[in-house]
Amino acid sequence: MSTVLLRNVCGCPNDAAVQVAKSKQLEVYCWDLKELRKNLQNRRFDAVAFFHVIEHVDDLEAFFQDLYPIMTKGSSLHLTCPASNRWTMNLEEVKVGAREGWDYPPHHQTRWNKVAAEKVLSRFGWKLQKYVEEPFDWRGLSNILVCKQLATFGKDLSMLPPIDRKIKLAIAMIKTFIPSITKTGMNMYCQAIRQ
Repeated sequence: MSTVLLRNVCGCPNDAAVQVAKSKQLEVYCWDLKELRKNLQNRRFDAVAFFHVIEHVDDLEAFFQDLYPIMTKGSSLHLTCPASNRWTMNLEEVKVGAREGWDYPPHHQTRWNKVAAEKVLSRFGWKLQKYVEEPFDWRGLSNILVCKQLATFGKDLSMLPPIDRKIKLAIAMIKTFIPSITKTGMNMYCQAIRQ
C-alpha cells in the first residue's frame, strides 16, 4: 500500500484530495513532517514530493532535519517551485519592485534556481540529479494577455468573432517574442537523491 501525506501550504488538509486518495485505497495522513516523525516513528520512505511548498518554508534547516530521518539512503526527493526566470517577471501589473508581489514574504520565504537547489540540497544531505525549468508557453501567455486586456472592458475571448480573436492573439504573440527567447515557464522541478 502506498502512503500519501496531504497538506497544503497553509497547513490545512485538502479534503477533496484526501477523499480521492482514500478512494484509491491509499494510506492517507494529514500531518506535517514533525507529526509524521512522531506518529510513524519507524517508517521510512523511498520517495517524497513537495509541490510549491519549499519556497514557503521559513526554516529550511528544521524542514530538512525533519525530512532526512524518514527517508532511506538513496531515496528520492521531488520538488517544484516558481522558476527564477519565469515569464511573469515581465508583467508590469503584478510587479512590486522587480518581482511579482506574491514573491516576497510573507508568501515566499526563499527563491530557487539551479545553483540554489544544488547548494541547499547538498548542505542537507541530498544530491541534485535533475533540474528542469518548465518551457515557455507562447500561446498560453498570448491568451492570458489578450484575456486580461479584454477583461478591462468586461469582455472575454469567446465574445469576439473568430477573425478578431486570431488578430488579437497574433498581436499578443508578437509582444511575447522577446520573452519567449529569454524567459521560461512558471515552474522549476528538482529531483534529488539522499546521500
